[in-house]
Amino acid sequence: MDKLTELRETIANHLAGVASECDAFAAIRTFTMCERSRGERAERVVIALKRTWESLQDERKSWPRDEQLQLLDRLVTRCIDDYYAPDPASDQDGGSRGFVR
Repeated sequence: MDKLTELRETIANHLAGVASECDAFAAIRTFTMCERSRGERAERVVIALKRTWESLQDERKSWPRDEQLQLLDRLVTRCIDDYYAPDPASDQDGGSRGFVR
């Protein structure tokens, strides 16, 4: 199963009350890191997330509109934060980036 499909299923499960928001965040991180490692631009990753969200119309029906928008905002924010987070695998200086020892 590809990472976008896994992300969609996890968000759907969260909307259904079967998965936690932390599970959705973990799926976003996995998807985002995979896309970033393939060289995909941040904008395209966010668009893929938003299209996935839009495909979940039936699953979102049970949520009040304002809660839907708040959740989407948190998911997009997490996606952007994850995309621009330092890559631990490329941290060659032991985490001291920007500091003089």
